[in-house]
Amino acid sequence: RRDLPKGKIPDVNRPILLSLLTKYGKCCEPVDLGMVRDDDVEAMTKTIQAGMDVCDVIITTGGVSMGETDIVEHVLVDKCGGTLQFGRMHMKPGKPTTFVTLPSRQDDGAVKLVFAMPGNPVSATVCTQLLVKPCLELYFRGVDKAFSVTAETEQLEEIVEESFVHPEILARLAHDVKLDNKRPEYHRVQLAVSVDGTYVASTTGVQQSSRLMSLRDAEGLMVLPHAHGVKTKAQEGESYPVLLLNNALGKEPVRIRDSIHLKKPAKGVKIEVVEVVPADRRDFSKLEEICVKVQDALTGSKSGSASVVAKRIFSGSADELYSSIVDEFSKEADVIVVSCDFDKFQFHLDVSNNLRKRLSKNAESLAMQARQGAASEDPKAALFEVVVGYVPEKQGAMLICVPDTAITGALREVRGLLKHGISLARGKAHEHHSHKKHDHATPTQKLAVM
Repeated sequence: RRDLPKGKIPDVNRPILLSLLTKYGKCCEPVDLGMVRDDDVEAMTKTIQAGMDVCDVIITTGGVSMGETDIVEHVLVDKCGGTLQFGRMHMKPGKPTTFVTLPSRQDDGAVKLVFAMPGNPVSATVCTQLLVKPCLELYFRGVDKAFSVTAETEQLEEIVEESFVHPEILARLAHDVKLDNKRPEYHRVQLAVSVDGTYVASTTGVQQSSRLMSLRDAEGLMVLPHAHGVKTKAQEGESYPVLLLNNALGKEPVRIRDSIHLKKPAKGVKIEVVEVVPADRRDFSKLEEICVKVQDALTGSKSGSASVVAKRIFSGSADELYSSIVDEFSKEADVIVVSCDFDKFQFHLDVSNNLRKRLSKNAESLAMQARQGAASEDPKAALFEVVVGYVPEKQGAMLICVPDTAITGALREVRGLLKHGISLARGKAHEHHSHKKHDHATPTQKLAVM
């Protein structure tokens, strides 16, 4: 806008959110509460109270970070008598997002919901999609009173499990994407369909929360984990859930209990990596490369995440290897992956034979599967004596010895069975939970935006 006074910026958030909420259809009726200065407590209080009188849900943008003029939480809690439900979210974008419940001013026992969004437009838009839309859907559809449990907290869990969230698909990355060091990310992507009918996702560019261009052509939000261990990027060809924004693909919304990206992640497998190389080849160590291969090979959509918690090089004799593993074992590790130098044929045979003699419960079937997987990556690796078993001195930790030339093939072949094997060794049982459906419609909710 050329007529904008110097030092001012155009109002972006309010028009975007009002337009977005209008597209949600009959589940809400947006009400524009205008703009309020971020240094006027009384004006903000009056505006929010006015919204409470006519609306069920209030959305604010800006004023919820850590600056001197970030007064929204103070107004909601101290001036309006609200209860802070959460004040930070472990996600990117949208970390400052705050959720407050307010008692009705009509003394009718009703509760008003307030979503206080960050001021950056991408954060406000993404968080409205992820939080407000499912909330409005639940408000509109309602729930019945036939619960399968009696405790209030369990009833709430059932209600949440039956709530609708965005349609979602699995898509392969068309290129590498750097992972955030600390927070999972909802990465804006465009989608294409490959010749085999699967979906391929490409980034919309720089993902800064102030950059609206990252939203312009976005068809979905790809759910990426944060970096862990040596896994610092999502790699080309890897598949991740994508939440569809405009749903041009015509997919049905899913309930939380069926959602891919909201399923509780399986507990990650913690790995110790030992690279075994003869002393005369120690200078040719590939430990860092091996750790990356091991972690990637043992991470899968069904098997869960894997992270390397300890790593080292062993260059002693084959007879000394097992004692070294026991003496220097990382207490965090569930699995010890021993990568053996395959170029020294007799050396690797000595390593395999010594390990097999010392392990308890040698898992011959798993070893055979890993050996077949290794051979699929490197045919010569079929000659390697893969060893899989348990280290009795270390509470059932599993050990896998594989050739350094076929780590990926060997480990991918058995990764889906590792957790089961560890559980059996440690005597752990599995738990199963069931949920009941609820579906009932209620009137449209009024929603205020300021």
